[in-house]
This record gives sequence, structure tokens and C-alpha cells, in this order.
Amino acid sequence: MASLFDLNLHDSKAKLGNMEIIVTKKFIRDATCRPTTGEKWFKGDELEISAFKQFVKPQFGDTFDTTFPTIYLQDHYNELLKVIQRYLTCEGRFNSIYQYHIRLLWHFIENKPMNLPFFLFKSLERMETKVQMQKNNHMSSLFHFPLIKILVKFAVDRRKIYWSDFLSSIGLQPQT
Repeated sequence: MASLFDLNLHDSKAKLGNMEIIVTKKFIRDATCRPTTGEKWFKGDELEISAFKQFVKPQFGDTFDTTFPTIYLQDHYNELLKVIQRYLTCEGRFNSIYQYHIRLLWHFIENKPMNLPFFLFKSLERMETKVQMQKNNHMSSLFHFPLIKILVKFAVDRRKIYWSDFLSSIGLQPQT
């Protein structure tokens, strides 16, 4: 599903069979039930180094950069980081912590809200660009599998189509 979605995503429009899904921040908000309030932050926006320190084990003090090994993370944040990496960012890099992981930890732990539909939309835009540049070898650029399923399922439900009928219409088999 994710591969079909991404290969057919152009200018924030995904064509799956006879259905076109227009992906916007509002559509992501509606599909995920996440508000569009909070900081509009995305990968590449800088975080103060102090944002990292509260998450790093004391023995690593100032010996880390804005990317660091997961073993530096204080143990009580490990489960939340796993959820973020597996279900939100979904890029499969579990050995390292990046700025965006810290920003997402902040969102969930420190009540420093971030506009998740904005973040997810920008992330899908970045993925679209990478996939379109590497159509023949796009699998390494795919991520956000759960988000894509949520978006497609939301679009299918809005059109009052049975999920199994939709899957059949795009050449996929429903899981039993």
C-alpha cells in the first residue's frame, strides 16, 4: 500500500485506482484527529543543545552532538522513543537519535506542543521528493507506513467504500 501510495503521489495528490487523495495538513488533521496548534517545527529546524541534555544520561554530559547513539538516552525514555521511531518517523534508524526525535519527545513529555499535522505533511512531502527521484529503487525512501494506511483508510471511509473492495480495486488482497 505504502509503495503504491508513494509512487502515485505527485504534488500532494495520490492516485490509487479510481480514487484521488489530496493530502493537506487539514486532511492529515482530520484523519489523525490531531490538532493543528503548536509549533510548526520540521527536520532541519535547530533545537537548542539544552533541549537534548534533559534526555541524555549524565555520564555522557556534553560529549554528544545533535545526533547521538540511543544508548546515550536515559533509560526511562526508551519505550517512548521506540514508539516514536516505529510509528511516527518509521525510517528504521533505531541506533541513533536525531533532533526530530528529541523534538517529538519534548512534545509528548514536556508539554511543548508541536503541530503534528504540519510535521507529518512536511515529512510526506520530503518522502514524495525522494521517491520520485528514485522510482526504480524507491523502497529505501519509504516510511510512514502507519500514517499512509490511516490516510488511505480515512479517504476510503469518507467515500463509503468497503476496505476489501478498495483493496481489490487496486490489485491488493485483503488480509484475513
